Amino acid sequence: MPSFLSSIVALAIPIVFSMVTILLLHWDTIPAALLGLVLGMIFLIIVNRKYFKGSIFESIRTNVEGIQWNIISALAVCGFATVIANTSVYHAIIGALTSANINPYVLTVIAALVLGGLCADFIAGSATFAGTVGAYIIQSGANVQVQVMHRLALASTSVFDSLPHGGMVLLALNMFGYNHKEAYKYLVGSNIVVPLCTTIFGLILSLTVFG
Repeated sequence: MPSFLSSIVALAIPIVFSMVTILLLHWDTIPAALLGLVLGMIFLIIVNRKYFKGSIFESIRTNVEGIQWNIISALAVCGFATVIANTSVYHAIIGALTSANINPYVLTVIAALVLGGLCADFIAGSATFAGTVGAYIIQSGANVQVQVMHRLALASTSVFDSLPHGGMVLLALNMFGYNHKEAYKYLVGSNIVVPLCTTIFGLILSLTVFG
């Protein structure tokens, strides 16, 4: 097996590269992140050359062909989020959330949980929250720390993006050759229970420090 250290370094490369280029060189976020990821992949190819069977390019082609249907499945779920956003149920939920008279941090967590579950996608759920309930909380003049609300929303939407129909769930199960019956219970523990606990802890901390 490839060394554990090479895996850690490969993860560190895009993070460090993005921090340097964005914070110091003032690059745009997307090109910095994409180039950082490419550099991380090149590093993995170089240090793990001996694990490739045959041509590196043949291995890359084979894996790209094998993963394309998983990518299509994930994109379909993102499209599902767009469809959900145009339903009467969705608008009714947004209306109920924005009319709720509760602490803005509590509202952030509840709304992000619900929207993350509806969209079944972390990114779509976060974007939906930001454009609806998040914008409402800020425009209402509530006494909130925007950066705290942002972190709570990200943590919350990551909880229910691993519902059975989630794109990343489909991708992971298909990649490792499991079905929902065999492996989903383990995903619930790692991808739902643990993030939910950290989200609740973050909410308690936010209420304690910022009220």
